[in-house]
Amino acid sequence: MNSPGKKRELYPAASGYFFAAGIVIAMAMFSPLGCKKFPPASIHFKSSFPPSAMLLHYQREQAGFDVSYAFVFRVTDNRWRDQIIADWQLQTVGDKDKELRTFISLRPPVWWPAKRLQSMPERYERDDESTERYWSLWVDRDKQLLYCERGRW
Repeated sequence: MNSPGKKRELYPAASGYFFAAGIVIAMAMFSPLGCKKFPPASIHFKSSFPPSAMLLHYQREQAGFDVSYAFVFRVTDNRWRDQIIADWQLQTVGDKDKELRTFISLRPPVWWPAKRLQSMPERYERDDESTERYWSLWVDRDKQLLYCERGRW
């Protein structure tokens, strides 16, 4: 018989399971926010990162068939910059007023310097009209950062 001041649970054992299931669901929903797992480097780069380069940010954006992969690396020397230039067959951008080839800058994440890219003095790029692909590299020597983007339009 129940005491008058005591609340009776219909399924006392099940309430613990529901609580645990809720925690698991919440963790699954919120754990990927702000963090996108970096795929194997071989998908984007022919070489592995040297010890002097550290990946800070990575993001993939897609709109229809257009896709962009953006990366930010902290570097302590020119090795990784030189390797990206070689792997992606980039050329120096001679005309600093040339329109940027960037998709991620349309809806940039907080870590992507969309407005500053045009003014960065060291820029490299390549685009291939036949495959509708592009590769871009911006070097921020003051902050020792490389901003890289490759994609398909």
